[in-house]
Amino acid sequence: MIRLNEIEHKIALIANPHLGYPVENIDLEGPTLEFIESNKLSLLLKKKGIEIETAKREEERHKYLMDELCELKHAFDDYGVDFVLIKFPELPRPHGDLDVLLCKDVKSAEHLLKSKGYILDNDRDPYRKKYVKSVNGTTWEVDLHLEAAWGGIVYLNKEEVWKYCIKREINGVDIPVPSPEYEVLIAAAHGMRENKITLFDVLYVYSLLKEKKVDMDFIRDVAKRNNWVKQLDYFIHLINRIYGELYDESGNHSRIKELPFRFPVYTIGKLKLQKAILDLRYCGIRRGIKDLKALCYFDGAGFLKRIRR
Repeated sequence: MIRLNEIEHKIALIANPHLGYPVENIDLEGPTLEFIESNKLSLLLKKKGIEIETAKREEERHKYLMDELCELKHAFDDYGVDFVLIKFPELPRPHGDLDVLLCKDVKSAEHLLKSKGYILDNDRDPYRKKYVKSVNGTTWEVDLHLEAAWGGIVYLNKEEVWKYCIKREINGVDIPVPSPEYEVLIAAAHGMRENKITLFDVLYVYSLLKEKKVDMDFIRDVAKRNNWVKQLDYFIHLINRIYGELYDESGNHSRIKELPFRFPVYTIGKLKLQKAILDLRYCGIRRGIKDLKALCYFDGAGFLKRIRR
């Protein structure tokens, strides 16, 4: 059983923005750097005074994306395009793209992006269109989400995400983002798509659960209505378990496995298949068949491909 070593555990303590753990000199060698990057901790550590080589570039990219987002917001307003910015947490995290959930006017949004130099790069996913452009040799990406779907499976009603959205000020511009409850739901759905949880996910979702005082009854009701409450419960259980084991004041860390935590193949397959069957039963044959196809042709993180290995 793989466990966190002493350096990894110290990094986990330092990175936690809710703890005042003293910053120590850490030997940032290969495996340690891999642990930081795979758990998306570079910008959290930079705020604590520990900077790895890629952190400056990631911070510059993050700032560029915020500037680009604010420009797009003004342009979307002019075109009457309603959207919600998703997967852009308040805690600093490395980003490679902007994820925009469109509520309507997809054609207007696409026309606007093309007028700004973006090129359609990928539209194989029926619920997402990837647009890219290059600036000074660096490629930037905007993903237009046509539904609140991950891995080809619809997890949420996009109109409800919009209905409950709130505004977050970014560079002086009010940007529509999901409510804390929908932030948790989207993080859980994305985690089920990725089949893993990073330490950043643990820190962010735990802060939403504890500091934002989210309504868990509401969250579970939404997941239940969308046929994936057992997936949600599994995700929340893991978040609380990993956080508790990492930051337990008793010092009992012996049960922690490798981070990112990768879901057991059998468990994730069973949970996704269960949602597909429930969608088939309650949402119609077309939705159910789409879910089953998504399971069979899932991408590199898919459980069927992992089984074949």
